[in-house]
Amino acid sequence: MDTVLRSAREKLEKEHRESKESGKLKLEQEKKEKDAAERQRRAVESSQRARRLEAIEAQIEAHMKKVEEEKEKEDLIRREGEQRRSKMTNMRPPQRRAQDEVFISDDDEEDADLEVGDAPGTVQQDSAEGLLGMCEQEKNKKIRMRRQRMYRRRLRLKALGFNH
Repeated sequence: MDTVLRSAREKLEKEHRESKESGKLKLEQEKKEKDAAERQRRAVESSQRARRLEAIEAQIEAHMKKVEEEKEKEDLIRREGEQRRSKMTNMRPPQRRAQDEVFISDDDEEDADLEVGDAPGTVQQDSAEGLLGMCEQEKNKKIRMRRQRMYRRRLRLKALGFNH
């Protein structure tokens, strides 16, 4: 009877050891699978992040190129205006008129009104208009620069995952 009990106990201990070992093997295998899945998920996320960053950089580059083109156009317009002003100053100036000189307006030739001051088209009036335009250009430039900074900031925040 002792032998039967001993063999039964040994059999139970052996089954218990085997089940314990198989449990450990299963846990190790599950851990390896989880680690592999985590590595794969990280790889996918990093590749997606890299693609998003590349796309954002391409957008920024395209936007900067557009801004450069606009700046070149503005520079061209400014240079043309400067050339026009320099031509006007290099030209023989019109005869100076007295500040209170009276001239006839060509709005109504029948009812010709008398006006006091510079005639339209003289150098003094054009230079005043040029100065006014320059101030407006400076304001527009500041507004454009601020919009560009805000746009780049939004793109950076979007790339980092902050959406508002």
